[in-house]
Amino acid sequence: MSLLPYVYSSTGSYNEILRTNKVGTFSLDITLLNPTLLDWGDGSAAQTIPAGQNVTTHSYTQAGEKQIKLRDGYAQVSRMLVPNQGITAARLSKFRLFANALYLDNNLDLKVIELPETSSAFALRVNLTTFAGVLDISVCPGVTQVLAADSSFTGLKGKAGMSALQTLQLMRSNITGVLDLSYYTGLRSTLDLRNNPNMTGVLFPVNTVAVVSMYLISCNLTGTLDTTPLTMNGSLYVPSNPLLTNVLVKQGTSLANLIANNCALNTVFPFGSGFTVTTLINLASNNMSAANVNANVDNIYQNKGAFVTTAKTLNLTGNAAPTGTALTQIADLRANYNWTITHS
Repeated sequence: MSLLPYVYSSTGSYNEILRTNKVGTFSLDITLLNPTLLDWGDGSAAQTIPAGQNVTTHSYTQAGEKQIKLRDGYAQVSRMLVPNQGITAARLSKFRLFANALYLDNNLDLKVIELPETSSAFALRVNLTTFAGVLDISVCPGVTQVLAADSSFTGLKGKAGMSALQTLQLMRSNITGVLDLSYYTGLRSTLDLRNNPNMTGVLFPVNTVAVVSMYLISCNLTGTLDTTPLTMNGSLYVPSNPLLTNVLVKQGTSLANLIANNCALNTVFPFGSGFTVTTLINLASNNMSAANVNANVDNIYQNKGAFVTTAKTLNLTGNAAPTGTALTQIADLRANYNWTITHS
């Protein structure tokens, strides 16, 4: 389906904000700073929308794409929720006072997204769309949350000084190459980038508050994943990245879980006083040599006092079997230090 040509109208006219191919009841949850007129784009009379939060509905009887327009509305909208409304284009760049939330979820024909050019804080959701290309959030440096799963976008564009972004979820998309997150120094909640099969790496920010958990499951991470710029205090999940050969972690990190099975991590982790895991270490099926299996066990054993939680689990199955001193160390960790350890 081809989009209608976009024409920008001058101040004092109706200006397009959305396009929809909806037939049936269209629901627009919108917050305005001032009352204005809304043109539904189907030849019906313009409707007055009062100031404040409104949930306004309209019945579309005709098929085809409709242009929804506001009169003098570019500076007035502060919030908009239009999930599952057949949206094909969202042209919101002129909403300088936008704040609170913008939800465009479940609009499967959404191919054009122009975000509000604002420094105000708001949450953005664009899950389940057909938007392809780079999602440009550089125009809205105040955005605090980006949830953009199950779409076709290939990357994320930011700029220096974007410290407001706290939560980022970009799962199951078409992110290609190395994803640059270095601008987002405020990341502190969940960072979820799982199931991006064309993503080969991540450039992390030097953040100021610890990230709770990070998910990089089933991507195409290649070579070394350097997380040392990032402060973490939750869990790190990087399983099923068969080209991932090393993971670097900042000195002093303590994680709840390190899940790194089914990769190519034939390496030695610096377990000890500078890097501890309190619950589960899963290094299964990494084609790890006996020498590196033994070295990982020895690092844990020599620093066993740093692992202070009651119950801890280490999974080394699917690698070479431990030998010699490592077997004695494993027996002692099991018997006297509350470790559950499985190995080949």
